[in-house]
Amino acid sequence: MAAVRGGDGRVFLHARHRRVWRGPDACCRARKLVLGYEAARRLLTDSHCLVAAEYRAEGPASAMSIAQLDPPAHTRLRALVNHAFAARSVRAYQPQVEGRARRLAAGLRAGDQPFDAVSGFCVPYAFGVHCDVMGVPERFRPCLYRWSWARAANPLAGLAEIRRAELELHRAVSDVLDTLRDHPGVGVLNALLDTREQGGLTQEELRGFSASLFFDGAHLVAAQLATALLCLLLHPAQVAPLRTGQVPPTAVVEEVLRYSPSITLGIARSSVSPAGPPAFVAFGPANRDPAAFDAPDRFDVARSSHSHLSFGRGIHHCLGAELARLELTTALRVLLCEHPGLRLAVDPGTLAWTASSTIRALNALPLTWH
Repeated sequence: MAAVRGGDGRVFLHARHRRVWRGPDACCRARKLVLGYEAARRLLTDSHCLVAAEYRAEGPASAMSIAQLDPPAHTRLRALVNHAFAARSVRAYQPQVEGRARRLAAGLRAGDQPFDAVSGFCVPYAFGVHCDVMGVPERFRPCLYRWSWARAANPLAGLAEIRRAELELHRAVSDVLDTLRDHPGVGVLNALLDTREQGGLTQEELRGFSASLFFDGAHLVAAQLATALLCLLLHPAQVAPLRTGQVPPTAVVEEVLRYSPSITLGIARSSVSPAGPPAFVAFGPANRDPAAFDAPDRFDVARSSHSHLSFGRGIHHCLGAELARLELTTALRVLLCEHPGLRLAVDPGTLAWTASSTIRALNALPLTWH
């Protein structure tokens, strides 16, 4: 799991090798990669370090993405959705999340054949939960899935291809908003429509901001869930305390996020002073810094410290962190505790990965029950 090779020879190397991304300048123009934990934490929390102007995207949704905005615009937009993604609000979705996980698991178990956990569980689970929270009617979900995944899933896509996917996603979300305006429902999009009606957003802001909420969240959760399953199946002794209740699912998830994060590099930031070059946080190396974690290359679900950086820090801390935690803990409990006997169906050395400057993901994860 240390190295991931792309089709054009680009390589993502995990923590101990201390090299995160090698490729053409167009793929990674930052002049600095922050690899140490403490330096990464400082960069993420330093209010004087802003999103680097050269990394701001130009699409209508990217222009409204809170990940790519600084105060005061970031503060205003984040305030509109903070409550919806807060821990208390997210807990209300527990029954829906559990129900979706159990239905998918039961369907795979009934097949009595090896299955791909990525396409058969992780992706439909993560995207389905995301749409539930956003309040997307079922008939719109296939189109949103197509364009949100087209924008995020192919690390070798050109800028024109990514921009087209974003424009189509923007158009698809606009159709959802038009429908919800005439037939109100529940969820984040409906709340944003109410904010628009009260004058808190312009029509352009509403459409762009809503579309930006479909960028990377579900894709990262799906990738992280597949990685979590692989980590645990490769370390079966770590699964036993989860099944017996000695270690809670929350602790398992935090260790997976530290040990093998799906996010690779953060949004580039630069100092308001001319002295500092634009810099990326490299989350894998930072989370395995021996100065911050004992035996950092050991996967240990009973680890006492879970102060990883995989959800970021500071004002750009991941908006969907609590929802991601709920999805990951629920899925691992359902797949590994309620349906024991899950195992890899192939030699782990044959597994293929895709990596970009944003995400590291398994292409497929063949599993079976015995």
